[in-house]
Amino acid sequence: MIGLILSFGIGLGLLIFLLLVWRRSQSVSPEGSGQKLIDARHALQRLQTGLLPAEFVGRLFNHEDWDYVKSSAPTDVQKQFLRERKRISISWVRRVRTEVLELRRFHLGQSRFQEGLSLRTEIRVGLSFTSLLLSCRMLELFLWLRGPYAVSRALRSTTRAAEQVCAISGRSLAFLAARGFDALGKDSQRLRVTS
Repeated sequence: MIGLILSFGIGLGLLIFLLLVWRRSQSVSPEGSGQKLIDARHALQRLQTGLLPAEFVGRLFNHEDWDYVKSSAPTDVQKQFLRERKRISISWVRRVRTEVLELRRFHLGQSRFQEGLSLRTEIRVGLSFTSLLLSCRMLELFLWLRGPYAVSRALRSTTRAAEQVCAISGRSLAFLAARGFDALGKDSQRLRVTS
């Protein structure tokens, strides 16, 4: 009986392993593809211009809105306001995390092709991504537990880490600033819209 259970466990483990290998092979696109470069560039632009500007983050977590609602609205409106602001804040953190994961995928796929990339630099880049992803998770947890107006320290830490990752990614993607890649990105966007 024990042998049967052990055999079943080993078989199930091998099946799960094969499934994971198959799934990974299905999702891998050719290294160095133009689409990966374009996706990474767009993720970086969305982070820098849409999600991380100080004005946007400051407005999202601004205490003045809460002070106004707290001083002039009924209790049920205050609760609704806090629920909505919490939902929006958590959504913002998840979106930042999604864009960072896109940049990390690019870096993981392209790091071995970059000349002059030392092990020390590669470790530093990996730690920056890991730190930011961990900061995003912690911020999301703090937002869920304490709300959007009690996370200023975690928010500063996350935005600093995100800016550092954006700077690293910007240097890696600097060669895409050439006009040819910009035009390619616009053409691919038009193709996606018309498809």
